[in-house]
Amino acid sequence: MNGDAVPRRPKLGVCYYPKHWPEERWATDAAMMRAAGISVVRIGEFAWSRLEPEPGELRLDWLERVIETLQSAGLEVVLGTPTVSPPKWLVDLPALRNVAATAPYMHDGRFATLEEVLAHYNDPPLGRLGHQELNPLELSPDQIEQIVAFLGTLTGPAPSAPNAAATSATQ
Repeated sequence: MNGDAVPRRPKLGVCYYPKHWPEERWATDAAMMRAAGISVVRIGEFAWSRLEPEPGELRLDWLERVIETLQSAGLEVVLGTPTVSPPKWLVDLPALRNVAATAPYMHDGRFATLEEVLAHYNDPPLGRLGHQELNPLELSPDQIEQIVAFLGTLTGPAPSAPNAAATSATQ
């Protein structure tokens, strides 16, 4: 460190989850944080369901208001990535939805068809150490055809949730 540099003091920070508090409470919380010597607040890492309650429906107004509230109290804001808690609408979708329409396959795109992917795992190549690292699937040509046909049935829009009113009316 040269003689002109001023040593930096560490900053004290906290996690804050504004969705758990009424908006009227945010300014009070921010003032209390500041009074306690906190200078940095991390928000947002569990907020995906509030940021995007339905696919493509973004609601950022509350986030802008909480950032403004925290910054007005003299706090720095670190915005976390909300991927730690995806919304229910996302996790309810089958992981293989539309897989038949997403070629090429594998991390490097080396397979153009699902049949090629299954053939690869049906007779895996030798690994780097010269031995087979994966057990072969041992699928027959008919089984491969059936798997590919099944994956094709997963192509299309996600099924909509049952209508709660219609369901309760029939009970």
